[in-house]
Amino acid sequence: MDQAPALLIVSDRDFVWRDYRAGNRQVRRWIGERSADRQERDENSFTGDPTLPETYRWAAHDPGLSAVFDIRDPQRARGAIAALRQVRPEAAVIVITANGAVAPPDIPVARSLEWTDALQVDLEGELTLLDTQRHVYTLREFARATEYLPIMVHPNPDPDALASALAVRALLRREPDTTPIVTLGEMTRPENRRMAELLGMRVTVVTEAELKKLHCLIAVDHQPTTFADIATDCLAVIDHHPVEHDVAYRFSDLRPSFGATSTIITEYIRADDEKRMDEPLATALLYGIKTDTDSLARGVVPADVHAYAYLLARADIPLLRKLERPSYKATTARAYGTALAHMALHGDIATVFLGRLPDDDTHILVDVADFCMGLEEITWAVAAGVVDQQLVFTVRYLGGRAVAAGDLARELVQDEGSGGGHATMARARVPAQGKWQKLADADIESGTRELAELVTGAVGRLRANPRSSPPAHLVTDHPAASR
Repeated sequence: MDQAPALLIVSDRDFVWRDYRAGNRQVRRWIGERSADRQERDENSFTGDPTLPETYRWAAHDPGLSAVFDIRDPQRARGAIAALRQVRPEAAVIVITANGAVAPPDIPVARSLEWTDALQVDLEGELTLLDTQRHVYTLREFARATEYLPIMVHPNPDPDALASALAVRALLRREPDTTPIVTLGEMTRPENRRMAELLGMRVTVVTEAELKKLHCLIAVDHQPTTFADIATDCLAVIDHHPVEHDVAYRFSDLRPSFGATSTIITEYIRADDEKRMDEPLATALLYGIKTDTDSLARGVVPADVHAYAYLLARADIPLLRKLERPSYKATTARAYGTALAHMALHGDIATVFLGRLPDDDTHILVDVADFCMGLEEITWAVAAGVVDQQLVFTVRYLGGRAVAAGDLARELVQDEGSGGGHATMARARVPAQGKWQKLADADIESGTRELAELVTGAVGRLRANPRSSPPAHLVTDHPAASR
């Protein structure tokens, strides 16, 4: 999955394309029908009749294939495009032509440029747009094959997952009855429930047994790996979390460098039909990016910033304010205050223990950990509580090159539980039994002391044995683990 996307250049103007570079794409250049000069040939060049499919067979499995056709003879150019289409029907194509002599109306994903215009436009920008259009086309082809196509979000879905699901359904022009949004777990965070209510979203909780009866499924903001009865060629996955398993889904767009899945879907709609981006949808996607990136303060790439600005200009700001304002029960607010009153501070580490929490109050762990990160000189924050016979830890980290929040999550529970997350936020959980029983049964004050000792020890071990070059995002025990 780490292989760079391929760009084919088929041109009889060799002097123009000889040294062309295309961002992160692997450029493969056609250099003639027969064996060329040995000095000219290299591993990134190919030969053969460009109007024959056999010339492109080697590209049958290259990911994200795009092609530039710059052939002066219109008939030959059309023949070359048709040959590639036999091998890769979904390939995105830029046709450079003179006087509009070559029009590609039968190619689903194609753009045509006049030769004089090609010298002036940002070709890399054109290729990026084509990549997005190809993703939209391929996703639609996947969806066209089935009338009933649920969109699955992870258990306890967050705003990024909810917005992405809503946007995918709008992109596919499907109705809620044939394309419901489903999940394996209830929403517990109040702002997420408020978001679904204000946007009129119905999120249906289903069981694994029910999911396994489905023929096809679209998963957004996570990568399903537990449904062995659903063939991978019936799964479409759009996600920004780390690639967890080398699985060949029927359709996949996995971008772990992106700050939010909402950014990916925003690109889809912008490239396909901006009329689909009404105010409620723009607001939902903006909120998704805002929450997953902490208002662009963590884990973002330029695409996130561009999408954020685009959506901000189209969003319903009063609606956004309603989405952002959580509603707490009185008991939850008191638990918040009690926990902070007993907070432990050791150097740059803040720890808070909240004792036993109802399942629908687990969101308070995230809020407390985020609040602690606003304290002076704090770079690590861990909030923990007991939820349904499990100890749950929410981890926050200011960020750095040596270690990451996901490292601390795994270090805390080691082989006795599951943990992981992003570079700056993560979560871990472990059964409240054995050596963990004492902490699980502790009151707020003594539990905070014990938690502080546990966390400071784990941070110390990480600092003594730092990773040499951690990735920007780390594998999680669950795609929503960092929330």
